[in-house]
Amino acid sequence: MDTDLRPRSGPATPGALVLIVEDERGLRGSLATYLRRKGMTPVEAGSLEDAGLVLNDQVVDVLVLDVGLPDGSGLSLLETVPADRCLVITANPDPARFARAGVQHWLPKPLDLVVFWSAVRCLVEEASLAQKGQACLASS
Repeated sequence: MDTDLRPRSGPATPGALVLIVEDERGLRGSLATYLRRKGMTPVEAGSLEDAGLVLNDQVVDVLVLDVGLPDGSGLSLLETVPADRCLVITANPDPARFARAGVQHWLPKPLDLVVFWSAVRCLVEEASLAQKGQACLASS
């Protein structure tokens, strides 16, 4: 699986690619619509299998990840995707389990869209800054 999550755009700039891995179709679609209206480029996946297909094909800036998916725990993606690019969303928060899995950012459901947007925007900005730092070091 390709886990290159380098940003494709500047800090919180329009077009940042956000993969939403959520099995609840209504919530997934609503989050995608919300992010699209904010200028992001959302891609939807309803399972781990679907997420793997997307990650093999595209470079994403941020991964929004549900824990309870029909084909396993969303946390299993943290074995191949850097946790600092992931926002875990869950109806059953388990901070101790999240810490053991390396989760750095999580929000409880039901989601507060203002907090959700702030978290996604910050993750996009962090990804962009990290990429700029790598580019700067590479050119030194």
